[in-house]
Amino acid sequence: MQKKKIITCITILIFVFVVSFTGLAKAEDYKVGTIWPMTGTAAAFGEAITNACTLVQDYVNEAGGIHGNELKIINRDTGSEPTKGVDAARKLINVNKVPAIVGCYSSGVAMGVSQGVTIPNEAVFVTLGTSPMISVVKDNDYFFRASAHDLYNGRVLGEAMYNDGHKEIGIVYVNNAYGKGIADAAAVTFSKIHDGKVVAKVPFEIGKSSYSSEIRRTYQNGDIDATLIIAYPEDATVMHKEIYANGWDDIPWYGSPDQKVPELIDSLGAEYMEGIVLGSTQGRWPGASKDSFMEGYNKKYGEYPPKPYMAPGFDGLVSVVLAIARSGKAPGEVTGQDVRDNIRAVTSEPGEKIYATVEGFKKAFALLEEGKEINYIGASGNVEYDKYGDAMSAIQTWTIEDGEIITIENIIPDPVPRDLMPPEYQAE
Repeated sequence: MQKKKIITCITILIFVFVVSFTGLAKAEDYKVGTIWPMTGTAAAFGEAITNACTLVQDYVNEAGGIHGNELKIINRDTGSEPTKGVDAARKLINVNKVPAIVGCYSSGVAMGVSQGVTIPNEAVFVTLGTSPMISVVKDNDYFFRASAHDLYNGRVLGEAMYNDGHKEIGIVYVNNAYGKGIADAAAVTFSKIHDGKVVAKVPFEIGKSSYSSEIRRTYQNGDIDATLIIAYPEDATVMHKEIYANGWDDIPWYGSPDQKVPELIDSLGAEYMEGIVLGSTQGRWPGASKDSFMEGYNKKYGEYPPKPYMAPGFDGLVSVVLAIARSGKAPGEVTGQDVRDNIRAVTSEPGEKIYATVEGFKKAFALLEEGKEINYIGASGNVEYDKYGDAMSAIQTWTIEDGEIITIENIIPDPVPRDLMPPEYQAE
C-alpha cells in the first residue's frame, strides 16, 4: 500500500511538472493556436510575431480574461515549410483542441494548412499570407486574412517604379504563391495600368547556394533601368551579393516586404542596401491600438516592433479573441463555427469602437456580455473582413538611409483590379 502511495505521488508530481513547464493550457483556459516560422527561411519573422501575439494574451488576461477565464496561446513552428506547417496545425486541432489558428507568414504554407487541415476540420484560420489566390480558395468561410494582399503591395511597387520614370524593368521573384502574387500584380500595374515594359520576369527556388543564372536572365534580358526583387532574407542575401559581384548594383532596385529586416543590412552592408529606392510591406495605422501595440511591445521586450507583419498578426489574434467572447461559449465548448460566425460582427460597423488596450478589452467584454455590439479598430487598419475573408490593412513604404530602415509613409492604396490579373486570380 505504501509503495502504491509513493508511485501515485510521483505520478502527480511528474504531471504537475509537465503542465508547469510545457505551457499546457488548463481546462478552464480559452485556447487559441498560432503557427509561425520559428525556423527555416522565414525564421527572421517568427519570434517577433509570436511576441506580438503574447502581448495580446497579456492584455486579455490583465483585463480579467474572457468571461473571467484566461486566454492561453499555444504556438507551434511551421519550419517555413508547408509540410511542417500542416503537421503543426494538425497537432493544434487534434491534440490541443483549438477552435481557431492564427498564423503562417508564407502564403504557400497558409494554402497547405487551410486546405489540408483547417477547412476540412471546420476550424477558423486567420493568416498573414498575402497571395491574392487565398481570396478565392473554396473554404466555406473558415479562411480569413488579417493583412492586405499583394494586389495592394504589387500596385504600390508597380506605381512607384513607373512614377519614378522607369520604362523597362526586370522582376525576379521567389517561386511560390506569395512571390508570384506580388510579381504578377506589379507587372500588371507597370504594363497594363501604365505603358511600361516588363523585359524579364524570372522565378527562383528557395534555398539555392547560387542565383547567378536567375540574376543574369533578369539583368541581361534587355536594357532594364530598374529591377524588383521579391525574396526572403536568406535568399536575398545570396542574390544581392551576386548582383554586386556582377556589377549590376548601379541599377536601382525595389524590394518586397521580407527585405525590411536589419539582418540584411548587417550581412550586405549599409552602402549596398542604400541602393534600394523603395520597398513595400504591411503598415501600421494611427490610433489607440497602434499606440498600445508599439508602447506595450517596447515595455515588454525593450524595443519597438522591429519586423513587418507584426501589427496584422496582433490584429488577427485580437479579432479571434473577440469572436470567442461574442459567442458566449465556455472554454472547451467554442467551435470553429462559433468563431467564424462572430468574427465579422466584432470587426465591423455598427458597433462601439474598441481598441487593443487593457481597458479596451475590459470594455469589449463588458459590452458583449450585455448583448451589445463592438467594432475593433486595429493597429494595422480597420480590420473589417470582406466577403472573401480579407481584412484591409495599411501598406507601408520604406527605404534605407545611413544604414537605418526609414518609413516613407503608411497608405491605404487601391488594389490591382482582379479582372486585369491572370485567370487563376479571378473569383468564381
